[in-house]
Formats: sequence, C-alpha cells, structure tokens
Amino acid sequence: MNPKPQIKLFAFDLDGTLLTKDKTITQETLQVLDELIKREVLVVPVTGRPIGALPQELLENPGIHYIISANGARIIDQRKKKSIYEELLPVEIAEDVLTTFGKYDC
Repeated sequence: MNPKPQIKLFAFDLDGTLLTKDKTITQETLQVLDELIKREVLVVPVTGRPIGALPQELLENPGIHYIISANGARIIDQRKKKSIYEELLPVEIAEDVLTTFGKYDC
C-alpha cells in the first residue's frame, strides 16, 4: 500500500477564496494556516494585489516565507523583505494605461 502523500506546499488566493466577504481573515483560518506551518508545509499567499494591500496577519506571520503578488509579477521573500523576482510594467506604460482607463468607467 502506498503511503499517504505529504503536503509540501499550500498556495492560495485571497479575494473570493481565503478572505471573507468583508476582506478579513477569520481566526479559524489563521489557526489552519498556523497548523500547516507547524507541519512544515510551505504556506504561500498568491494574489493579484500589490504587496502593500495584503492583510497584516499574513505580512506579519513569521511562518510565511514567500508571497506571490501583483498577479504573479512579483515574488517576495517575506523573511528578508526582499523581492526575488519581478516582471513589472515600466512606470511610463503604467501611467499610459491609467490615463487611458481614466477616460472610462472602469
């Protein structure tokens, strides 16, 4: 009989998945994340949000080593407070996009 596979990674989205409708994290969810960390599972938030828009409970959790943000355009080593991968839009292009979007109701 094959042994039960051990979970190595738990990667999860925030909005519409981990967070409640009012954009908070329940105590139960935080306890589950802490239990996974205790079991040496790599717990990785993955979100379209920029790093500064993540809930403090995730940013301040010492068990969360990596965060994937900006729709995958940035990977942060949270322990070192350092970006380890970035593929971001240049500022000029981002400004052009914002100017264009500003003309529409979006």
